[in-house]
Amino acid sequence: MAVETVLGRKWRDFAEEYGDAGRDMTIYIARLRCGLTLGQIGGQLGGLDYKLVSSAAERFRRRMKTDTKIERLVKQCLSTLENNET
Repeated sequence: MAVETVLGRKWRDFAEEYGDAGRDMTIYIARLRCGLTLGQIGGQLGGLDYKLVSSAAERFRRRMKTDTKIERLVKQCLSTLENNET
């Protein structure tokens, strides 16, 4: 998982932490790149409710606009994904 690689933490370490940048970043990137519904993303991430997925993605999108560190981490994750696709 690109987020795990960039953050140097395993999903299990941040998956259930409300507002954790890693969890919300994973949700945001999945929404951006996977073409899945909110419910499908939630299912892939351990059965998260689609409402939680929606609010986490939106919260993260807003946070990214004002936090350059978070924006940089997202770019690193996207770059990691692109490198793995080739």
